[in-house]
Amino acid sequence: MRSLKTVLFCVAVLAAVFIVYSRFFSTPDTQSVPAVATESVDTESPAEPVPEEAKTLTATQTSTDNVPADLQANPTASSVDDPDANTATTAAPQPNTDYPELYGYEVGVDEISEEDFHALVDRLKNDPYLMDELLNELRVESDPLRLRRLSALLGETGSADVLPVIEELVYSSALDTRKAALEVLSRVAPKNAQAYDIVNNILGSEADPEVLVSTMDVLARPVTASSEVKAISISQILPLAEHESVSVRRHSISILPRLTNDQTLGPVLYNALLDTDASVRKAATFAFGSYPFQPPEAVERLLELAEDANEDKGVRRGAIYALETMAPNEEVVARIREAKMQMRKVQR
Repeated sequence: MRSLKTVLFCVAVLAAVFIVYSRFFSTPDTQSVPAVATESVDTESPAEPVPEEAKTLTATQTSTDNVPADLQANPTASSVDDPDANTATTAAPQPNTDYPELYGYEVGVDEISEEDFHALVDRLKNDPYLMDELLNELRVESDPLRLRRLSALLGETGSADVLPVIEELVYSSALDTRKAALEVLSRVAPKNAQAYDIVNNILGSEADPEVLVSTMDVLARPVTASSEVKAISISQILPLAEHESVSVRRHSISILPRLTNDQTLGPVLYNALLDTDASVRKAATFAFGSYPFQPPEAVERLLELAEDANEDKGVRRGAIYALETMAPNEEVVARIREAKMQMRKVQR
């Protein structure tokens, strides 16, 4: 029994010695050390220089790590898709020092002489700063007299620079401002065909008879309008020949022959000869005076108007004028002569 205890004691002592030895004197197993522990910086050996190519490659790779693949393939895509990217700042116009000092609020307050008018127009063509000031004055002015002076000046320049502001002002709630804007358009149009695009936009969207009339007046001299622009204008004005407003009907009949002499216009002008309003009938008679076609029904209707003692004198004169331009035959000539005699008797 004693020997067994001795053996057990010896085993326990040996186990304790083995544990102590293993813990304090054995070599650590490098395989069990975490990888991060081996990444220590060697401060004793000098670092090898990194080639420039490697630096460039590394920087490029780093800068594109978080960039989507489609933008890496097309680096300019972001600036093209973003309307605010690479937007150039346009410098505001500065006063032209070649001219005496003049402020927009001083122009047009008083009557402008013809000499000063032409001098101001020439200056506006070369002084964007003053042009901007006058356009701003046109926006806020309420005096009808000054509005007319400013619109005459700005319109006479014929500059396309005025058109964006004018397009804005023709929809103003202030009627005088709208009239002034249309006055500018009427002056710009013979010099700049871009004005007709604004006219056609108004004709296609406006309902106010007074504005429609003023807008059609811009087409009175369509000298710079292309055939395409005229075609659009005609399509906008033809329905107005049956407008409920007398002034709109009258103006449409007066303007249409200035835009086209197409044979299809004949029925529109003939219907105007039957209008209930004398001013529309009168406009139709003078329209036929410049119309190259002579529909038989129109000739007969003109003779009726010329011979009608109860008809408006202006309508009768217009009918006689139109008939005389149509190279009438002997019968028509005789009826015209008789109509003239009747009119003279009434005047007596």
